[in-house]
Amino acid sequence: MYVILPLIAQKYQMRRLLVICLFLQCSYGVSAIDTLRLSIDSLSMIGLTQMRNAAIQSGLILKDHKRKVSAIFSFGTSDLKAKIRLKGDWLDHVDTDKWSLRIELKNGHYKGMQRFSIQHPRTRGYMTEYEIHKLLEQHGVMTTMYDFAVVFINGENKGIYAVEEHFDFPMLDRLDHREAPILKFSEAVFWEFQRMQVRDWK
Repeated sequence: MYVILPLIAQKYQMRRLLVICLFLQCSYGVSAIDTLRLSIDSLSMIGLTQMRNAAIQSGLILKDHKRKVSAIFSFGTSDLKAKIRLKGDWLDHVDTDKWSLRIELKNGHYKGMQRFSIQHPRTRGYMTEYEIHKLLEQHGVMTTMYDFAVVFINGENKGIYAVEEHFDFPMLDRLDHREAPILKFSEAVFWEFQRMQVRDWK
């Protein structure tokens, strides 16, 4: 029972996400849900796969597993040079064939974003994160752009991904805020402690 209930909940959340995406398509046209394409050369794909496998072995996605590789990001008629890497800390970002990726565009932007992430909707609670972002927007609270898109990687349809803007200066422009420093707390000590716990548990 303890195993079955989470599985039922996950299946319900995924169905709910699919129904909402279909509603958007029917109501606003197919373009309401973007199609994004990543082309990664064989050498870069091997490197990315090795880092993913090393993360699985380690029990966490560590800094060594986040080296950038080159890719081409395509949206509509635009083909943009990009650097991509694995994204996340816990293994839920890489334990399926839908790996979470951080994308940095080099010669353009996507919806005003130069840095953003794509990830399995499961890692953000399916529709839960989307609803929180929309609630924050309605109340004028500064938040990152959050949406869904169908993603193809090297021609293979990986299904629906969550697309999440990275904290960056273009975000301030989009929200009509004055440019100011964006501060971040270092999590290095926390994740080193987690790494030690995983090692000791093994």
